[in-house]
Amino acid sequence: MKFDFSYLDIAFKNGSVITVNETDEIAEAVGVKGNKIVFVGSNADIDKLIDEKTKVVDLKGRTLMPGLNDTHYHPILNGMIDQDLDSGIVSTGLEMCKTIPELLDLIRRIAAGKKPGKAWAVIMVGRCDDYLRDVAADMQAKFDDMNRIVAEVAAKVR
Repeated sequence: MKFDFSYLDIAFKNGSVITVNETDEIAEAVGVKGNKIVFVGSNADIDKLIDEKTKVVDLKGRTLMPGLNDTHYHPILNGMIDQDLDSGIVSTGLEMCKTIPELLDLIRRIAAGKKPGKAWAVIMVGRCDDYLRDVAADMQAKFDDMNRIVAEVAAKVR
């Protein structure tokens, strides 16, 4: 693809530009033409590509870095997940329980605080067996315990 380097649309200069390239180079300036980054390098070199049409952004020593794009994000959950046992969704993250017995205990504590007739659920957000420190051969028995606890609570809710 060819670019017209006669001028840049936007020039960011006087900063620390994190490139995240093979050598983790830190540059001073970035040049944009259209919707493409066409230059990464020094302030002196970008000055050669700037003309009266170029919008120049002085970074004033601040850091410019690539955007982070999370392709699987549920922003609405941020307001619902909490460590409070009466939250809409109780966190089962490692800050709450690191082992299967701790997870079962957390479910027991949540269940104990629920009133009959009040619907609730525990959702294991971001969990997989790899994160549990005591995953063992008796995993099925532990999940049977969890199912039993949930069944007891379901009976309590009815």
